[in-house]
Amino acid sequence: MKRPPAFLALIITLYVAYSVWPILFGPASNNLGYVAFSLTVSLFAFYGSVIACNILAIVCAIAAQGALGTAIEIIDSSIYMSAVLIAAAVLLARGAHYLLFSKRVHEFQGKYAQ
Repeated sequence: MKRPPAFLALIITLYVAYSVWPILFGPASNNLGYVAFSLTVSLFAFYGSVIACNILAIVCAIAAQGALGTAIEIIDSSIYMSAVLIAAAVLLARGAHYLLFSKRVHEFQGKYAQ
C-alpha cells in the first residue's frame, strides 16, 4: 500500500475530528448519519479513491461555508468563537483546494500514471 501524502492525512484527520467533535462534546448526538458518512468517505480517501477525495473536497467546502456563516452570525456575541470558526473555515477551504488541485494527491491516486 502506498503511503498517502502527509498533508492529505492531516486533512482527513482534522476533518474527522471536526465531524466527530459535536458527537463527543455536543448536547445531543443527532447527526450520527453525517459522522458515519464522513468516516466512510475519509477512509476511502485515505486509501486513494478519486471519487472519495472529490466528495470529501465538496463536503469540506460546504462545511467551510457553514462555519463562515456561523462565524458572521455570532460575531457580536462571541468574538473569540467567531475567530475560531473563521480559522476552521479557512482550514476547511484550504483542505478542499488541496484535495482538488494538489499534484501529490493526484500522483497518490494514480491519475498521473507513467
